[in-house]
Amino acid sequence: TPLVFARHKSQLDVPSRIPTSRSLSLSRKSHSLYSIAGAEVHSYITDSGETMIWGGRVVSTRVVSVSALVREIRVVAQDYATRSQATLVSGAWVQTKYTDIVQALWQQYAPEDNLTLDISDNTRVAEKWKVKWSSLAEATDDIAQILGWTWRVDWDGGQRILKFFAPSADVHPHTLSVANLNIEAGTAEFGQDEEIVNSVYVLGGQIATHPVRIHLTDSGSIATHGVHDQIINDALIAEPLQARETARKVLREKAWPKQHGRMRVYEPGLRAGKVVHVHLPDRGIDGLYHIAEISWSVDR
Repeated sequence: TPLVFARHKSQLDVPSRIPTSRSLSLSRKSHSLYSIAGAEVHSYITDSGETMIWGGRVVSTRVVSVSALVREIRVVAQDYATRSQATLVSGAWVQTKYTDIVQALWQQYAPEDNLTLDISDNTRVAEKWKVKWSSLAEATDDIAQILGWTWRVDWDGGQRILKFFAPSADVHPHTLSVANLNIEAGTAEFGQDEEIVNSVYVLGGQIATHPVRIHLTDSGSIATHGVHDQIINDALIAEPLQARETARKVLREKAWPKQHGRMRVYEPGLRAGKVVHVHLPDRGIDGLYHIAEISWSVDR
């Protein structure tokens, strides 16, 4: 299983959501190709006795090859969360827990029928949070980034489940290491993104006659790497709270160099978005990493 992962030097790198997709080839004797965009696709992959279940919808089809006897068609599907990108939402909340806002948004606007909400509790309260005709996915991303959480829409074989949770709750039970015989020796490659932003100025619009101006820093990053400024000019940011959350998001993503890598592993149960412990002491690697991309090699 080729695996791509990411981690900040000082903390786990947590994208709010990593979309998952599946592609497969179909052979048809008929030379007519019917559009199946939007159709549901369910896959079952059994590896070392463990079955991984995935569900989504077809987003594209294309002809790969044509012969006198058969036509090969490539079908690409994305997970159920993808439909939330096309669902527009609007609303405002005051002194409300962020997780309660997520629940309210999905209860009112969820594009999928038969959807169960599995939203972990968090006590952090939004002083004021609003969204005006953004997509449901963007609104959920925004709250996930504020909390440092992640989310996805799973399919368990019978129903769709929105999962909104802290990434520490989804750590894979087995450590990836050469000693555990689940990393192929010589396949691990590592690198580091050099862009650093640890001082953020947000210049927003006006509140009455007062302009919105916020400056946030990451003191630990500045002590280690020096000052690296970024200025954000956005007249649509009309409240100090919104400006602070914008700056915090940049600091979470860029205050520390981001490690990234790729390796071939032999470990069932992995998926994009999951957290895994990687231990390669000869490379100076020992910590939690966020899986950014994964693909399977299947013996036929």
